Amino acid sequence: MTTSPIRARSDYTEAQQKILQLAERSVESAFSKNIAADAQFVRDHSDDADAFVPGTAGDVALQNLRNAIAIGKVRAAAPQFSGWKNVSFVRTESPPATPCPDCHFGFAQPEPDTVDPQMSRDDASILLVHQLFEGLLTIGEGANQLFAPGVADNFDVSPNKDVYVFHLRRNAKWSNGDAITTADFLYSWERCLNPANARLAADEMYGVKNARAYHERRLADFSQVGVRAIDAHTLQVTLEHPNPEFPIRLASQVGYFPVPRTAVETHHEQWTRPEHIVCNGAYCLTERTPEKYVLRKNEQYWDRAQTQVETITMYVASDEKTHLQWYESDEKKIDWVWRVPLGDIGRIQQEAASGARHDVTDWPGRAVYTFPINVRQPPFNDVRVRAALVAALDRRELARLFDNTVTPTANFLLPSFHTTHGYTAPPAPYLDRLAAKKLLAQAGFTAEHPLHFTMVYNTSEVHRPVAEYFQRKIEETFRDGNGKAVEVTVENMEWGQLLERVQKKDYQVTRMGMIPEYPSPLGFLEFFRTGNAENNPGYTNLAYDALLDTIEATGDPAQRNVLYARAESMLMRDWPVIPVFVYGGFQLVRDTMHGFDFTPTGMHLVKYVRTQ
Repeated sequence: MTTSPIRARSDYTEAQQKILQLAERSVESAFSKNIAADAQFVRDHSDDADAFVPGTAGDVALQNLRNAIAIGKVRAAAPQFSGWKNVSFVRTESPPATPCPDCHFGFAQPEPDTVDPQMSRDDASILLVHQLFEGLLTIGEGANQLFAPGVADNFDVSPNKDVYVFHLRRNAKWSNGDAITTADFLYSWERCLNPANARLAADEMYGVKNARAYHERRLADFSQVGVRAIDAHTLQVTLEHPNPEFPIRLASQVGYFPVPRTAVETHHEQWTRPEHIVCNGAYCLTERTPEKYVLRKNEQYWDRAQTQVETITMYVASDEKTHLQWYESDEKKIDWVWRVPLGDIGRIQQEAASGARHDVTDWPGRAVYTFPINVRQPPFNDVRVRAALVAALDRRELARLFDNTVTPTANFLLPSFHTTHGYTAPPAPYLDRLAAKKLLAQAGFTAEHPLHFTMVYNTSEVHRPVAEYFQRKIEETFRDGNGKAVEVTVENMEWGQLLERVQKKDYQVTRMGMIPEYPSPLGFLEFFRTGNAENNPGYTNLAYDALLDTIEATGDPAQRNVLYARAESMLMRDWPVIPVFVYGGFQLVRDTMHGFDFTPTGMHLVKYVRTQ
């Protein structure tokens, strides 16, 4: 843990100057032998300590000193910490953000399901949750910071990365002024894993020791799960297997975020209403209508001095075309378009190339557009039917609908993983109409006995042409002189209705984007684990599940890549979804807004935004 020397200020009291000296010594040596005496001095002069102005060098030094004291106590009581690595986020003095009472940031999304961190699964919900709540760690600022300090401002990790100890900052508070302690995380993680709560994605926490056993009722005692409070500000997490990516998961997967116990248990399902909600993120929800959500800066937030934007408005609209229309017409005060509709990317590119606009941010391809198939419903429980549909699609032709701004693929993992992880994907089959017809005939479907099914999708000017192409191409491929061997009906509905039907497995074929919350091959492969909340096809393969367990327990990157390829090959044998194309796209951000950069997780924190 290092920091630059802290200069004494002439207007500090004698006790405050001594605190600065102690901070410099303790922080730079990490854990001073005089830590007990340092702690007593801070307690004896608490009035002087509390008088430091937030955001100044004195305040930063005091927080660093308190962290060093806390870590020193833990290490003194636990000799096993020898050889551990400490990951610290020591902040040196930086000026507070320029006050801007009128600063507003607006964007649009479909109606979110909820803003309860442990019940969120759609993008709109998760995006709002990241503004309202904060975990031990949070997503970083920009493309090169995968995680940043949150409620914990530093952590220790064991040599083989299977035990993490997080040190909570002393100035972390809920929006009602209550201190955040390790008890909040114990309550929230138990709530997430408790099978009685029907948490949609409790499986995100299965990497924690015994979390899965507790969630599946094979273990009744939560104290046996690998999370324990060493004290009110020190949380130890033990994993099932070593995982160097665990901090990224903590930052990006909102199920790990804390929720306020009193509010939850007092107001139950209504606790997220503006009149009841208690937040710990940079913002808190103050207004919610069918048309918009309004968030205002949380005055209790530990980093409020560095948070400039005062108000966020999220307007509700299901169609990305509407988002773009509002942005370009100023019909709504929109500052950011999360995803330019695929059909408009060509125009946006041309305008940017000509210098006509300067608000375009390239979003590298990090999602796979797919057609999930309900493998539990006949005849789609027959892999020959699924493989026939895979072989019938001309993905290059489909990409041309979007001016080739998407990348055709029949693979499950991103091509970019070759660069980021050294991963070599197994070869994927491409268009093969003869093989498609042969497979379907083997499954018993001909013009005399055609296959009838419905493809459902959410209402959107982006998804409509894709669904219509799917319908047309499938029917054309399986048509001969005797008629059509396949008849496809397409049906559109609002996003919330589609999501409900998919969760209930009340569909045959649908469309979904595979966008993991953390950027890793395993993030994609986990979608198909038995019981995963994002396993939309209902795919079950115990050998595949065991292979994922092996990957998690494998530390060597080269060996993990071999196992990734084996897992992807299994999916390409069973085809629970039809991969179609890789997409990224473009985001539009007003040129008056700075700091809203691309992040590997695809999420953004408005607290990083600075206005011109």
